[in-house]
Amino acid sequence: MAAPFRLLVVSHAADGTGAPISTLALCRAWADRGDVELKILLRRDGPLRPEFEAIAETFVFRAKPKFGLVDSFGMMAGGKPLLALKGLRNPDRPYILSSIEKKHSDGIRWAINEFDPQAVYVSTTHCGDALEPMNLFAPILTHVREMEGVIASLDKERRESALRRSSAFAAVSEPVQQTLIDSWGVPAAKIQIEAPAIEVQSLEKRADEAAEISLPDAPYIVGIGSLIERKGPDIFLEVAARAARINLSYKFIWMGDGPMAFLLQEAAEKMGLTNLTWAGQVKNPYPILKQAKALALTSREDPHPRTMIEAAALGVPTIAFKGAGGADSFLTSNNAGQLVPMEDAGAMLTAIPDADSAFSTQSIKEKYDVKNSAARLLDRLKALAA
Repeated sequence: MAAPFRLLVVSHAADGTGAPISTLALCRAWADRGDVELKILLRRDGPLRPEFEAIAETFVFRAKPKFGLVDSFGMMAGGKPLLALKGLRNPDRPYILSSIEKKHSDGIRWAINEFDPQAVYVSTTHCGDALEPMNLFAPILTHVREMEGVIASLDKERRESALRRSSAFAAVSEPVQQTLIDSWGVPAAKIQIEAPAIEVQSLEKRADEAAEISLPDAPYIVGIGSLIERKGPDIFLEVAARAARINLSYKFIWMGDGPMAFLLQEAAEKMGLTNLTWAGQVKNPYPILKQAKALALTSREDPHPRTMIEAAALGVPTIAFKGAGGADSFLTSNNAGQLVPMEDAGAMLTAIPDADSAFSTQSIKEKYDVKNSAARLLDRLKALAA
């Protein structure tokens, strides 16, 4: 019997957002195969860490960042005064490590080099500051889940690490693939498309649990994601406001939290909206999603939203903006919803009654099952290692 394939998985975070959830699902699928030995490196800590730890030995690169005056003086002496000042203001920045964190990093590097991975799977383009200190020579496959704006906004060091040190790339959608080719000069031969994958059995089981919030009697529309401008929660607010103005019976529920929460809640109160609920972070969104009339995907830019795949697997159609990212090809190829003009809240509201499409949930489940995705990615990682 051949020895297990040694694979290091690097996740940029362990929070409840799409990329860590997708990475966690891949780790479970690889571990379940029996022919892969895993180690996991989390760039940042988060609530999903225990779930990663249940799969394989897990290291956390930045757990509780600290950076004091002694660390700052040392960095200044090393010729980086500006970075030293930034570290004093905010220790949780890429490439800023206290002396204690450096020792912690050295311990992780020793353990991972002792493991001697044959290949490295990296969950996003954001992981360079955690990966570089490991001094690994194994080939790296980076799963790119970001489009032009996010990649361009990365600090130069991490962007260069992702683009230049990766042996190959998995792009979650065609727009992401084209961004890598057109904007960053990545050869097309290095890129394969691999959409986010879902744990079908777990999704179905969790969707049958009781909802964490009271659900309205009227048909309702859901929005899911961080409350940040890119996700368009302000457009979701406008859709709800338009529905209220013309006395439509729809209710609206947004699941997710973020920096725009207070402003959005204040705006909804000023408008007197009673048809809109900001539910905050929901531990299990699937019972709520399963009973929704539609998912309103208000993202201005979204490479390939995982929630759109989950909604389709549960039989819920999606309404999304044309040109925002992966929704264009997903919805049209699977007949799983409607595309409307970018940032057009009125068109999104109008599309709700016609959102129901005769799509096959079984086809979605088979196409996006994490077991199949994990097998494809593993074949590619083994080819790189060879």
